[in-house]
Amino acid sequence: MLIALAAMPFYGFAVGVFVVKMLNPRYLLPTTIGVCALCALALDGLLRGRPAATSALVGACALAVVANLTYDLTVRSDRSNATTVLTLPAELQLSSLPIVVGQGVRYLPAMHYAAPGLEPRLHYVVDPEAALAFSGGNVVDRNFVLARDFLPIRADDRARFNDRHPRYLLAWEPGPGWLMTALKRVGAKMEGPYRAGVYQWYLVSSPVPGALNAEPRGDSPRDVRTGPARRTRGGSR
Repeated sequence: MLIALAAMPFYGFAVGVFVVKMLNPRYLLPTTIGVCALCALALDGLLRGRPAATSALVGACALAVVANLTYDLTVRSDRSNATTVLTLPAELQLSSLPIVVGQGVRYLPAMHYAAPGLEPRLHYVVDPEAALAFSGGNVVDRNFVLARDFLPIRADDRARFNDRHPRYLLAWEPGPGWLMTALKRVGAKMEGPYRAGVYQWYLVSSPVPGALNAEPRGDSPRDVRTGPARRTRGGSR
C-alpha cells in the first residue's frame, strides 16, 4: 500500500507522457493525495504513542501547503498576468487583421487579458487531424469543436478560416503547439517575429492560390511604418 501511494505521481506522469501525449504539472496535483497520506503514516510511525505531536506536525505541513498555494494564486498570479496581457507590438498597431491565438490553452486567457479593442478580433483555429499529426494529441481541438456551440468563443475550422482570412496576425507564445509546425509545413509566408509581452507576433499569409494579394499591403509592418493601413473589404471588423 505504501509503495502504491508513493508511486501515484509517477503513474500520472507516465499517463500524461505516453497515453495523453500532453503534460501539465496541474495534471499531477490529485496524485499528491497519496504522498500526503504516506507522509502522515510515516510521521505516525516515527512519533508512535504521541498523537498530539503527529497532529501538530501534519497541521503545520497543511498550513505550509495552503500558504504556498495562496501565494501562488495571489502574488505570483498577479505578476504573471501583468506579462500575459495580449497587446499588439508597435510594428502592428495599425493593422486591422483578425488575430489567431496560436495555442488553444492560451485562447481563453488571451480573451480575458486582451488589450481594449482586441478581444473581438481573437480566433482560435481548430484542426483535430493536424493537431494529432503535428503534436501527437488533439484533445484541446476536439474540446473546442464541442464547446463552440455553447460558449461565446470564436473557434473556426482552419480550412474555412483560411478561405475567409488569407492574411491574419498570429499571437504565438513559445512552447508546445501544432499550428506553427503546420504553417511551416504548408509553406505559409510569415513576417516576424515582433514581440510584445510573452507573445511572438507574425503576419501570416496562407498558401492559398491568389490569396496573397487579397489583403491590403497597408497591413504589412513594413508599410505600417510609412503610412496608415487602408481599410478594405478584407480587413477584420
